[in-house]
Amino acid sequence: MAALRREPYRDSFGGNRTVIRTGYGIFYTGSRLSAMRTDLTGGFPFAVSQSFTGSTSNPNLVTLANPFPASLAKVSGTTTANGWELNPPSPYLESWNFTVERDLGQGVAIEVGYNASKGTHLGRKYDVNQEIRVPGSTTRPYGGYGDIEYYTFGGNSSYQAGTVTLRKRFEHGLTFRANYTYAKSIDDNSGLNYAGNGGYQGAQDSQDLNLERGLSDFDMRHVFSMNFVWRVPFKHNILARGGQVAGTGVAYSGQPFTPQYSGPSIDLGQATRPDRLASGTLPNPSPNLWFNLAAFSSVPDTAYRWGTSGRNILDGPGTIAINLSVSREFPVHERSRFQLRWETFNVTNHSNLQLPNDTLDKANAGTITSAGSARVMQIGAKYQF
Repeated sequence: MAALRREPYRDSFGGNRTVIRTGYGIFYTGSRLSAMRTDLTGGFPFAVSQSFTGSTSNPNLVTLANPFPASLAKVSGTTTANGWELNPPSPYLESWNFTVERDLGQGVAIEVGYNASKGTHLGRKYDVNQEIRVPGSTTRPYGGYGDIEYYTFGGNSSYQAGTVTLRKRFEHGLTFRANYTYAKSIDDNSGLNYAGNGGYQGAQDSQDLNLERGLSDFDMRHVFSMNFVWRVPFKHNILARGGQVAGTGVAYSGQPFTPQYSGPSIDLGQATRPDRLASGTLPNPSPNLWFNLAAFSSVPDTAYRWGTSGRNILDGPGTIAINLSVSREFPVHERSRFQLRWETFNVTNHSNLQLPNDTLDKANAGTITSAGSARVMQIGAKYQF
């Protein structure tokens, strides 16, 4: 019987220096329990609020034997209800990747990869009993009720990313890793019963949930990260014998946000997003005006239609943060040592602006009023024994 022999892969450059990897997985998940606790168990029809007020003309109506007589019961909270999809499917995520890694020598390797995922049957919350408005008439799908916050599981998401990684294993006192990712994440809702910072909660039109499809609240198109550690080799340097320089850094593009109005009511079927007249971006945005307010106009209440502006159509400011540390260890005894450490966060003191005010009917619409931390330095000491 002939034996099979597996030969190692030898690329065109010679040697076993290239590795190809791929994988696929499917992951099932549940839902946030807080939604069931706060909405389902605390509202009609799952819970009913009753109050009992005694009668001064007939005090015998309320007794210890009958402290809650039906004749005195007043029921409230029956016009606002909550619901959960009957026999909902289980949400799940499919994930796959393909990477090629190449050894460049001297402990350095480069890796190029493709990563993707697809979410199916994702949960979302919206008003299933939103008013339907036409000239001269206003109706609700379920008469007798107002807002019905309903949980359904028909959402989906898509994530695609390409990555390039350059890394060096620790050798000759140096190790580093640098990673760049170009990615895009799309969904029709980024949370079960909430919206991320700058996002849009619920659905502007409950009859057409596809209008909410857009960039995810957490989408970042460009992401760069790095870290390194260098043990200083010079014997006459102040950092010699135990001296070390280390650092980390990140740089990424801004998250998306949705221009919207706070005055109109989604529950009443009014347009809470504007009409989009132009792209809305500015060539030189600043904290005083990050996007073009003139590119958006409100929808008249008598128009009986939704705004043409989509969800998460503009991008906020990016972030750059570099952190460095310098440390030195001093031997004290055979099994003890003393370390001094100086750390600096946001070395360049870069102004990492937060998202602008996306509410168009506010006086400070389009402005940025907050930012991340400025440069921070700290000195520490540690004694190990």
